[in-house]
Amino acid sequence: MLDSRPTFDGLLAAWGIAREPVTLPMLEARRHQISDNAADATGVE
Repeated sequence: MLDSRPTFDGLLAAWGIAREPVTLPMLEARRHQISDNAADATGVE
């Protein structure tokens, strides 16, 4: 007798969920640098 219950992979496919993540293009990269100097945060030199 065949098992007609849905499989996990079948459910993912039916719901449109990708098993492997897609690679999205990165249009702009930003880098933020935080200073370790306490004077920068307090404004006191």
